[in-house]
Amino acid sequence: MQIGAPARPPYADGALHGGTETERAAAAGGYLAYAGTYSIEDGVVTHRPTTSLFPNWIGVELPRRVRLEGDTLALDILAPILHEGRERTGTLTWHRAAPQPPR
Repeated sequence: MQIGAPARPPYADGALHGGTETERAAAAGGYLAYAGTYSIEDGVVTHRPTTSLFPNWIGVELPRRVRLEGDTLALDILAPILHEGRERTGTLTWHRAAPQPPR
């Protein structure tokens, strides 16, 4: 899974591994990514990240309630998470893109 905030500012030096500490923090703060294995049971998908931009998620289970309606997939957090000192819930909503003609 990868998700990023729109219009994240580029690094002034343009280097792949460059940027100032502030620029790198802003880039990471507007982005989340993880990959690994998953399983589905009783309407819940459980992700098990083996790599993640947020290292605390590596090796843990991330259960999400699955709702699929037409071309829309919603993944709901099952239990509140602590974010910036507050418990929060959330939903990731994905919409299937329209098919593109071959080039």
